Amino acid sequence: MSKEKEFIAAVVGFAGIQQEMAEKVQSLTNWRLDLEKLLESRVQGGDAVRGEVHQRISRLEQQVQTAVGGWSKQWEESDLLKQFSDTMSDRMVLLVFGKVNAGKSSFCNFLARRFAAYGHAVQYFSLENGQRVLRDAPFKEGATETTACIQGVELGDQLVLLDTPGLHSVTEENGDLTRRYLDAADAVLWLTSSAAPGQVQELQQLREELGLGKPLQAVITRSDRQELDEDADGELVSTLFNKTPENRRLQEQDVHKRASEYLQQACMNTGLLRAPISVSAHCAEGAAGQPDELEKSGFEELFGALLKLADQARTYKSTKPLQMASNFIQKKVKAPLEADLLPSCREAASSMRALAQSFRARVGQVSTTVELEVMSALPALLDEFRVAKDKAGLLKAVDARVGLSLSNHLTAVLEEHLSKPGCISFKLGAQGVADFKDEFVELHVKEGAGKKSLSRVIGSMLGGLAGLALGGLGGVAGAALGERAGNALGERLESTRTEQRLVGTSYAELLASLGAELKKRIPSLVAERMNAAAATLDELAGKFSLRVELVETRIAALTTLGK
Repeated sequence: MSKEKEFIAAVVGFAGIQQEMAEKVQSLTNWRLDLEKLLESRVQGGDAVRGEVHQRISRLEQQVQTAVGGWSKQWEESDLLKQFSDTMSDRMVLLVFGKVNAGKSSFCNFLARRFAAYGHAVQYFSLENGQRVLRDAPFKEGATETTACIQGVELGDQLVLLDTPGLHSVTEENGDLTRRYLDAADAVLWLTSSAAPGQVQELQQLREELGLGKPLQAVITRSDRQELDEDADGELVSTLFNKTPENRRLQEQDVHKRASEYLQQACMNTGLLRAPISVSAHCAEGAAGQPDELEKSGFEELFGALLKLADQARTYKSTKPLQMASNFIQKKVKAPLEADLLPSCREAASSMRALAQSFRARVGQVSTTVELEVMSALPALLDEFRVAKDKAGLLKAVDARVGLSLSNHLTAVLEEHLSKPGCISFKLGAQGVADFKDEFVELHVKEGAGKKSLSRVIGSMLGGLAGLALGGLGGVAGAALGERAGNALGERLESTRTEQRLVGTSYAELLASLGAELKKRIPSLVAERMNAAAATLDELAGKFSLRVELVETRIAALTTLGK
């Protein structure tokens, strides 16, 4: 039996595959829903911050909401593919995949004619919104992009070929449609033209498909050459011939070598890549599909490879729903999380912690600034309240001055990132602060000077009178004696006393005690406010770090889900 017949018989027996992955698929669905619920819960406390911090949090939350909303929409779209796949649960679905002009439509039409030659029904269709629309005509073949949408052909009851817009098709929508329907296939045929086989652009997309774990067979199409010759009438005619076996093998080896090197550089398993097979649908068609011509055109070898591909596809199909859900989670959820959302959350947490640390580091600077500003205002305040010795009024004025200075300087530091601290209450209290003091000088005052002079005069007069009574020199002696007696009496009548006289009010002790209290109290109050601001940022940073931790825990759980 030819390989062609064996392959057709194998796909006829493809029916009856049971898909028992519903519970495991549901576990992945529940994982996604749980993750979405976690991320949709906004981080609380963002209203306490402002400026760049608030903008960063808002952008991040919007990024999260957009991503979560995108997952739901994409999941609904992928469900359309799953519905299509479910309708093909008893069939092998081959995705014919390749660059524009790789000969995909010609290849599919040729296989359709081969199945029809064995009496199997052939039905062409196109896919619109996940539904099949039947078509009467084969795929359009041409030198330019002819596939504007996903189109397919059912070969018998068990094989379906999906022909897709090329990777670099003329419209962006075509390329997107190709990528969306990749998940619906059980295996992939990668077609690359013999004119320029295995181009880098194709290999880049091939790398992604191999990552999905689907069976993949590389096919080099249009492996033929054109020769011009004269017919019997002398007219030039063009005839297609198969390329030589040697030429085919060289191309197959070259494509396989370059593809393997590319995958190796990308750290992927090169064993996933099956050796390419070179075919010419035009030459096989021209020979009316004779067995020997099929072999010369490479199709017997290809059908042998497709037999092995069918076995692999049968294994893959039994787990396809799980694989589809896993592919979605890996590509649409996990990859964007690890590439964008989680790094953004880590960066936000790190920046908030750095800002919190800068607040703590500036406690000394702000405290010194406030102290100097208040201390420089104290002399004027002391002069204002010194006359009345109004200590209570002074303390109230100092409290207000400190509160204003604290509010101004803390606001200057914090308002760019946090809500304004508002009016800060500061109260020294009388305890620990000295009072205004009266300032005195000591004076020594003499008393009785007038009485002393009077006693001297009286003494002299009495002495004179006594001298007259004695006569002669007795008058002089009596006068002298009277003066001494008067002086002695005067000395007894004169005295000196010490007196304290008020000259002003002193506030030296008051100023010193105020300075000591302010130096003690201001730093603690500044530290309290700055540390509270830092704690707000640390708390927010902790919430974003917790979000990262919870998401990473869920990502780690993926390794055990669906097994």
